[in-house]
Amino acid sequence: NMITIDENLFVQYELEKTIDCIKVNGYKKVALQFPDSSLSECKYVVEVLEASTDAMYYILGDTSYGECCVDEVAAEHMFADMIIHYGNSCLSPTRRLPTLYIFGRLPIDILDCAEKFTSVFNVSTKVLVLYDCRYDYCMNQLKEEICSNYEDSDWIYFSTIRNEGNIVNEVPDQDITDYCKRYYPKSIENGEYNILYIGGQGRTLTNLLMTFNDKTIFSYNPDKNIITEESNKVNRALMKRYQLIEKAKKAEIIGIVVGTLSVADYLGIIDHLKSIINKANKKYYLFVVGKLNVPKLANFALVIDMFVLVACPENSLVDLEEHITPIITPFELELALVSGKEWTGYYTMDYGNVLRDKDDIDESDEEEIESTSLVSQGNMEIVAHTASKRFLERTFQGLQQKIGETPVRLAIEGETGIPSAGYETLSPDQQLPNNESSSSEEVISQQLQVKDIPKVEPVITKQLSTEESSSEEANENMAKFLDFLDDSS
Repeated sequence: NMITIDENLFVQYELEKTIDCIKVNGYKKVALQFPDSSLSECKYVVEVLEASTDAMYYILGDTSYGECCVDEVAAEHMFADMIIHYGNSCLSPTRRLPTLYIFGRLPIDILDCAEKFTSVFNVSTKVLVLYDCRYDYCMNQLKEEICSNYEDSDWIYFSTIRNEGNIVNEVPDQDITDYCKRYYPKSIENGEYNILYIGGQGRTLTNLLMTFNDKTIFSYNPDKNIITEESNKVNRALMKRYQLIEKAKKAEIIGIVVGTLSVADYLGIIDHLKSIINKANKKYYLFVVGKLNVPKLANFALVIDMFVLVACPENSLVDLEEHITPIITPFELELALVSGKEWTGYYTMDYGNVLRDKDDIDESDEEEIESTSLVSQGNMEIVAHTASKRFLERTFQGLQQKIGETPVRLAIEGETGIPSAGYETLSPDQQLPNNESSSSEEVISQQLQVKDIPKVEPVITKQLSTEESSSEEANENMAKFLDFLDDSS
């Protein structure tokens, strides 16, 4: 079939590179993960790929978690060989399926950006340039334009997304470090340096501000062509996070919310969180709720004192004003519960860093019982704290019949009215009689007299008050009783 080539979309979705990657690696089933804003263009992408390769393509229309994360779970349902992820990405490493990232291409005025850079920075201080991954396509051109304005540009460091056909790989080079998979030389950390972030306001910039809270950070917004100092915004945000850490110290029951099933080592961080919660003699529950929202977590607001969210760095910070119960990150929970660990100013939302640093914590073996561990109380008695035990300690455990444990009472009419006008309660003479000491036969007789219905046969009233009869006889008599009421009415 002849396909009309749209040059803009062909370049935007890097279809030539995609076709080469699929052919070279021999992939036969490919999952295409689009952000919601690009689903209208997925038909064109699939048509071009199907015409150029022999592979089958599946569109992942609704991701299990955030759009920035690779949805390996949905792709495995289709038995896919690989995933092609389109749009903005947190670049969190995956483990089960090879992933090709197509970031897209947001517009930017390179000459204006270079001019703004020259007006703010000079050779006196080193500068590290980080950027939204959707500007990755033009970073080499921007670097050349900026460096051409200086005789010596050794003080300018551009981070890079190390990849092979944009399939992101770990870089083992000891001289290289990274921030959210944006790699740069470690040598820049020897001394003071400033940071320029190229991109708009969003989670990536917030993550950057929290992580490099001791640096002077500027951002260049390509949409508005303005450069702004952002560092003055971070102190208040850090104070709010510190308050949450203090609250977590007092929390007795902690909910571990799984916000990803694809990011590498998510099982490792969950085990680590369980371990430090058990050591702190606290209880935990594990929640897998898919995409996070307020109503889902509000169901557990009366039980859980604090939630800890296991997610990618860009989804780890949640708007606290909307949620009833506070939500913190694994790093913050570790600060709150690990004895002797203090906040030095270092901050990270990447739980991979928490796992790498956990060797400093004494990991002693503890036997776990169901959802928690054996904990030592003040009298050194070993007590098992379990989810079922906590349920039995509740005053309200749901609707229960409690047959024979409660007196038979007449139904009475409750309050009537609306909130704005107030409520009214019927006077005692308007209500049906209520005598807690009345027997079952007397109560039934009173109910029947109120309805002007003849007294029921003795065998039925005897059945209602006698617990020794068999369940079969009880069901038969109850049916007769209901038929009698229908006939009488």
